[in-house]
Amino acid sequence: MHRSKAPDSSQMSSELVERIFIAGHRIAAADNPDAVLVAVKDAITGPQPNSAYPSVDHCLLSYTPSSSTTLFKVAAVWDRQPEQAPKVGGAYTDLPDQALEAILSGKTLVLQDLSDIHAQGYTIVAPSQFSLTRLSSLLLVPLIAQRQLVGLIALGSFRENAFTPLEIRILQIMADEVALWVSNAIKTQWARPVRVDGKPSQADAMTAANRMTLLAESAQAYLSLAADAVLITDPQQVILSANARAGNLFGYSQPELVGKQASVLIPPQRRSENESWARIALQQGIGLRGETECLTKDGRIFPAYVTLWPIKEGDTVIALVEMTLDVSKRQAQHTTLEGERDLLEAILEASNDAMLMVDSEFRVVSANLQFEAFFQLARFQILNQPVEALLERLRARPDLPAALTNLLLTFTADQQTSAAGELELGIKEVRFLVWYSTPVYDHGGQLRGRLFAFRDATREHEVDRMKTEFVSLVSHELRTPLTSVSGFVDFILQGDAGPLDPGVRAYLDIVKFNADRLISLINDILEISRLEGGRIKLKRDLQDPGTILDSALVAIQPTIEERKQTVAMHVSLGLPEVWIDKGRLTQAVTNLMANASKYTPHGGTITLEARVVVQRSDLPDDTPPEVKVPAVLIGVHDTGMGISEADQPKIFSQFYRTDEVVRQQISGSGLGLTIVKSFVELHGGQVWLSSKVSQGSSFYFTIPLLEGDYD
Repeated sequence: MHRSKAPDSSQMSSELVERIFIAGHRIAAADNPDAVLVAVKDAITGPQPNSAYPSVDHCLLSYTPSSSTTLFKVAAVWDRQPEQAPKVGGAYTDLPDQALEAILSGKTLVLQDLSDIHAQGYTIVAPSQFSLTRLSSLLLVPLIAQRQLVGLIALGSFRENAFTPLEIRILQIMADEVALWVSNAIKTQWARPVRVDGKPSQADAMTAANRMTLLAESAQAYLSLAADAVLITDPQQVILSANARAGNLFGYSQPELVGKQASVLIPPQRRSENESWARIALQQGIGLRGETECLTKDGRIFPAYVTLWPIKEGDTVIALVEMTLDVSKRQAQHTTLEGERDLLEAILEASNDAMLMVDSEFRVVSANLQFEAFFQLARFQILNQPVEALLERLRARPDLPAALTNLLLTFTADQQTSAAGELELGIKEVRFLVWYSTPVYDHGGQLRGRLFAFRDATREHEVDRMKTEFVSLVSHELRTPLTSVSGFVDFILQGDAGPLDPGVRAYLDIVKFNADRLISLINDILEISRLEGGRIKLKRDLQDPGTILDSALVAIQPTIEERKQTVAMHVSLGLPEVWIDKGRLTQAVTNLMANASKYTPHGGTITLEARVVVQRSDLPDDTPPEVKVPAVLIGVHDTGMGISEADQPKIFSQFYRTDEVVRQQISGSGLGLTIVKSFVELHGGQVWLSSKVSQGSSFYFTIPLLEGDYD
């Protein structure tokens, strides 16, 4: 199993450096090899119970005896299956030649896949004591003291590629400390100097100054790993050692820092605080962390995050590790983010739209002032609460529309769909709200939640209603006199008022033509006004779809004959009856046929079709995916000028006319196709077109069928 890549030494955390430094001190103070081994394991994996070590299944410390034919003897061992572990005094034997060669030359040996070694018959440890054939990864680090091989430390894992570069580096650093301990243990036959009659041994007689010097020197390897600036001070706050990052941060060379009081790195106004921290760490033996300020050599003060950690020998604190991180950039970013947040909140509060934000955990994280005003919901009662709590409040409010609750239920958990619509709000006064909802993602593509926005469209709704009523009124008032004009012109043209001069008849024909055009336009405008105002009520009954085409053809026949065009009918036999308003759908087909005739040259052909479509494969190839079946399909095809791809998406819009139609001065209101679309959709159908310039157009619409209508 491959493990995720560990951070390199430049990214090592303060906590990890603390762990390594403490482990090194524990090794120096250990009085038996088991304590050394535990310290090494803790440095690699943390001070967890043995059964919980994530990457270590076997750990062994061996030494090179001065008088023996055995190269390595086991001093301490830990394994996940202790009953199989090598006995103390056992020997590491039968190592592959390449492994021995690497170890004897002082090189670390990393075996991330032992399958080849197992295949060669090697058992790594003497078979009479333990066989490591279960291991898949093995890390062997030689212990070198005074240029002599004094032992070996090994880590094993049941998994392939178990050891990360960071773990290997940590073990190499720990090996230097272990080698010193093993070298001394070999000389004393694993017995550390002890006190006799209460008197200190020669080792314990070491002066405090020498002990601090030794501590500072042994710390250099650990300090080089830290990503932060690290200082080691004695109990009097005298700097014993510093890493390169500390020198760079404070503007001193490393030798300059050694021997100085740590207080020179603290601004005068913060020194009492720093002294208090050090006193607590020394007296109580606990670590402290927090924000403070530091001082550079050139007098610059910068904000810092400081960790102060005591190093103890027994119950006595003998040194302090101080890790410093410059947080100037972080504070600047924090200040910038706070400013941006305040600006965003101010914008949201000033908005006329009501806004609600729900995070990815389905909690309400933001609601602006307008949301509170629109829905009369106190924000402090819903912020940072689950959406379900908000829904309960909405359900308990009969004055709020059920559509609002349904809206939140439908889209809160939806991570993809954007949607919009309208709802009517009846608190105090009737309001019409236009809503919009969309999922919100950050710059990294991570879902942050969903936004709901509500805009008060009451005024627009009222203006639109007034406009519709005005257009309807004016159109109605215009149609009455125009109908009279058209009727009297017909009366005169028929000769009921006496003989007509040919010139007068020509003028009257023009009057008749334009009066009829105005009446047709006004009728279309009135129809659109009724549709927009929701005043169209369908009068449905069961009808044969073929009769729709027949009625439309009768209505358009005079125009067809005038333009000498041909109409072909393709109506399937046995079409099922459909539940429709025959008059409205006849008008829709009539509009389509009128357009087909208008844009088809004299002598051209118009084709009408009606057939049942049960499966999508029954539909034309270019049918939009949203068209539903089963249905009756009505089609009107012409051989006219066609419609460009750029114009097709807008062809059903009100008053839209293509540039080519305008250029050729073909008359029309631009409302016919809008009416077609509205009538078809009122019946639950869909309308679309297929067209190519100079090759003609095909307009289709569907009339839905109920299951069983086509059996």
